Amino acid sequence: MESLGRGGIAHYTYCLVDALTAAGANVTLITADQYELGQQADFEVQETFRIRGDDLGPPWPTHLRQLQKARSFYSGVRRLQQQIEEEEPDIVHFQGGLAYADWLFSRLLFAPIQKSGGRVVYTAHNILPHERRRIHGPIFRHIYLRADSLIVHARENLKSLTSIEPRHREATVIPHGNYAFLADGSGISKKRARERLGIGENAGTVLFFGAIRPYKGLGTLIEACGLIRSELTELRLMIVGKPRENFKKYEDLISKAGLDNQVHLCLKYISNDEVGDYFRAADVVALPYKETYESGVTQVAAAFGLPVVCTGTGGLTQYVEEARCGYLVEPEDHRAMANRLREILNDRSLAEELGANGLQFSRSNRSWDKIARQTLALYGGTCSPEHQRVAAE
Repeated sequence: MESLGRGGIAHYTYCLVDALTAAGANVTLITADQYELGQQADFEVQETFRIRGDDLGPPWPTHLRQLQKARSFYSGVRRLQQQIEEEEPDIVHFQGGLAYADWLFSRLLFAPIQKSGGRVVYTAHNILPHERRRIHGPIFRHIYLRADSLIVHARENLKSLTSIEPRHREATVIPHGNYAFLADGSGISKKRARERLGIGENAGTVLFFGAIRPYKGLGTLIEACGLIRSELTELRLMIVGKPRENFKKYEDLISKAGLDNQVHLCLKYISNDEVGDYFRAADVVALPYKETYESGVTQVAAAFGLPVVCTGTGGLTQYVEEARCGYLVEPEDHRAMANRLREILNDRSLAEELGANGLQFSRSNRSWDKIARQTLALYGGTCSPEHQRVAAE
C-alpha cells in the first residue's frame, strides 16, 4: 500500500507488486487517485486515497482545498478499514511515505489487521522525514513498535532505526530494486535527447534529478560546477525536478558561479515518459545530498548506464561501493565533487566503465525477482493465489 500515487515510492511499489504477482502472489495495490502507472499494471489497483482530486472549484481558498483533501483522505482510510475487516488479508504491506498519513494508518488500520490474524509489514524508506520536526520522533516510534515486521534498504539504515527505537520488532534489510522499467521503454538516443533539450553534442553534461529540497545539497553541486566551468567550456548542468523550497537562492548561486549560460532548468515534476530525455542526454548523475537513507535516483542512473557522483551518506555508500558505479565524496565538499565530476567528464572510457558496472549490478543484484523472493520469505513462505492474499499499500 502506498498513498502517493506517483514519484519514487510509487515506482518502487509498482515494481515490487509486479514482481510479487509474477511470483504467484495474489496482490492488490492500494494507492491514490490519478495513479500514474495504472495503464501498465497487470494486477488489481484500487485508487482509494483522493489527494489530487479537486472537489472545490477555483474560487475556494487554498486552506479550504487542503481541508477538503484531508477529509477525502480520511474517508479513504475509513473505507479501507472496512475492507480489511471484511476481507481479512494475511499481509498488509505499508510503504512509508507521509508521516501523518502513516501515523493515521498505524492508529486506525494496524490493530484491525492484527486482530483478524493478519500481519503488518512496514517499509521504512526514510527512517525519519528529511525535513524533521520534533513530533516526527514520537510518530515513527509509534509506527515501528506496532508493525509486525520492518524493512529497511541498507545496513546503515538499520543502525539508524535502532538508534531511534531500540525496542522495535523484527527488522530486515532488503535492498532497493532497480528501475529498469524506466529505461526499457525509452529508445531515444543520446543525440536525439540532446537535440530535444538544446544541449550540444559534445557538451559534458551533469544531471541533478528529483524534487528540489534542502537536504539534497543542490548548492554544493552548483559550486562544484562553478569550479570546473572554465576547464570544460561546454559544461552543462541540468537541474530537473520540482522545487519544494524557494528556488531563488539557487538562481543566485548559479549567477555567482558564472553558470548562467551553462544551466538547463526544468523545474517541474517529470512524468515517466519524459525521464529518458534527461538521462539519455547526461554524462554523469550527481547526488550531492547532505544526508539521506537511500535514493531511487541511483537506480534510474544505473538503468541508463550512467556513472554517479554521490555523497557518502546512508545507503548510497553501500550501493556505490558494491556496484563500483561511481565515486563517493563527503557531504557539502564542493571541491571533492568538482574533482570527481572533472575526472569522469574528461575520461569517456572511465564513464562508460562505471556506468556499465552500475547497469550490470543493478540488473543482477537489485533484480525484482530476487527482492520478491526476499519479501515473500519475510511474509512467511511462498505465496500462491490459493495460499495467500497480499494487500500491498
